[in-house]
Amino acid sequence: MKKTKFYYFELGLVILITLGLYVFSTNFLLLHYIGFLGPVPLAVFIIRHKIKDGIFPAIFMILMGTLIGHFLPVGQGSFMRGFLFMIYAMTVGFLHGTISKTKINPLIEILIIIGVEIFYGFLLVIVFYVQKDPHFAYDIQFGQYLELFIKLFKIDETSNYAQNVGVIIKNGVIAYTIVFSFISVLLTHILIHLTRKFICREKMEHGPLHGLEFTISRVAAITYLVGCVVVLVLSFLLTKELNLLGISSINAIFTVFFSVTIIFVFQGILAVNLRLEAKGCNNLSTLVFISGILLSPVFAIIGAINPLLPRKEKAVV
Repeated sequence: MKKTKFYYFELGLVILITLGLYVFSTNFLLLHYIGFLGPVPLAVFIIRHKIKDGIFPAIFMILMGTLIGHFLPVGQGSFMRGFLFMIYAMTVGFLHGTISKTKINPLIEILIIIGVEIFYGFLLVIVFYVQKDPHFAYDIQFGQYLELFIKLFKIDETSNYAQNVGVIIKNGVIAYTIVFSFISVLLTHILIHLTRKFICREKMEHGPLHGLEFTISRVAAITYLVGCVVVLVLSFLLTKELNLLGISSINAIFTVFFSVTIIFVFQGILAVNLRLEAKGCNNLSTLVFISGILLSPVFAIIGAINPLLPRKEKAVV
């Protein structure tokens, strides 16, 4: 089938927007945006055309991203950084676009992509740490997060609390990578939906969260609520002088707790969204999702309480 001028116009836009986002990412905080914004143009392009049409732009943008990464004013610049970030973004975009064209359940689609994103997330952590990247080595990056935390809450750096929290934040890379992967994939999924609906003017029968419902057992919900109490109690112990075993144990518990919390947050988001849809509010999915992330403790509790409700009162069965 002969390609039209509009097809090449779309192709050019996909390349320009994606690489433009990458060039715009001129510091280590902005560079994270390539994680959830970068895959969107390629995914939409593949959904609107054919899977094979996404191969050329993906390869081209990986090559260009590798080159651009060397000249970005982030640290000393890095070919490897550009290559890894772009192959990560293109892989996620390609998967979103390709799987969306199949009859796979939306929840399975999201879980597959989350798995891939977590894999890439830990790969980036390992490579940047081994390379001693001046911004993305996790020991450097999380050290900066600790400094920001101390300044924000005006904590005495010499206090027991600051020392203990420092251990937890500096070792928070596992929970951070898992949580960021979940949020990033879901944000990308929502942005793809919104782009198709409002920019491409496609008729969308359902909202972006449709088909993502899942169940949580009563045992898991009760265990999580007990975990909330345990974490709250342990938080008060951080003001005490703790030995290595004590702070290591608390750190391990916090890592598991915060890694699991995102699942309950999303369950809470789905519960609120379904209740709103039942009342005829069908266009609030994106707002509910953003609210859920910003108010994650509240939505996590909602997500944990929902499975404990009588069956007829559950929002997510």
